[in-house]
Amino acid sequence: TEDSTTRERAVAIAQSLAQMGEPARASRVALRAIARGADDAESYRLAYPVVYRDALEEEARRRGLDVAFVAALIRQESSWNRRAVSP
Repeated sequence: TEDSTTRERAVAIAQSLAQMGEPARASRVALRAIARGADDAESYRLAYPVVYRDALEEEARRRGLDVAFVAALIRQESSWNRRAVSP
């Protein structure tokens, strides 16, 4: 159907953006695919990425913080956009 084609295209675009080092843009596209009914694990991995996983895990453990919490906080605050700044 047209909806499934649109979802598949959105996921493919999100995968390309993620591979190009654009996790924030990939996440936005994947979230649109999910809103249109995509419910596969890949769509959710693209929508909620954990970027720089090794460094994130190391720093979180070193500071006694939960890795998932730190990843969620980063995603909420900047959506993994390197250029994001606080006002």
